[in-house]
Amino acid sequence: MGDLKMPTEVHFKSHSPSKLEMIIACPLSSSYLAIAPYEEPGEAARRGSIIHNASEFLTKEALRLLDFSEKNHGSFDDLVKTFEFWDEEMETLAKSNSRFNIALVDEMRAKTGEESTVLCEETVDMSYLIPGMLGTVDMAVLSNDTLIVSD
Repeated sequence: MGDLKMPTEVHFKSHSPSKLEMIIACPLSSSYLAIAPYEEPGEAARRGSIIHNASEFLTKEALRLLDFSEKNHGSFDDLVKTFEFWDEEMETLAKSNSRFNIALVDEMRAKTGEESTVLCEETVDMSYLIPGMLGTVDMAVLSNDTLIVSD
């Protein structure tokens, strides 16, 4: 397996891990995806992205990842004000996902007795599988020889 690298580029739509099922079922779809016109995401996808953003904020704030503090990034309420839409269900989902993420870190700490490397909504280079493949890992917790990934 290759080394975990943090790429500087954005998702490559024809080699995204989320497209692997389709590419495996129909290998030529990779060629199509490389030239397919961009389609605007629908409302469900935009809501999902907003929930991911909110969950990322809550998770990074709780785990004190990087320098994710109100001083440098504003409050959760400030973040919510920037969203296209926000409702009680979205907030419930974001908070639930954040609690789950934090529980994964706690589980790893209990299992290994050590602090972990934590990736939350990070772009990862997976070109050791397919050249040019980038993806976003929702949550990954690594300690010693144990890896927990959540999607």
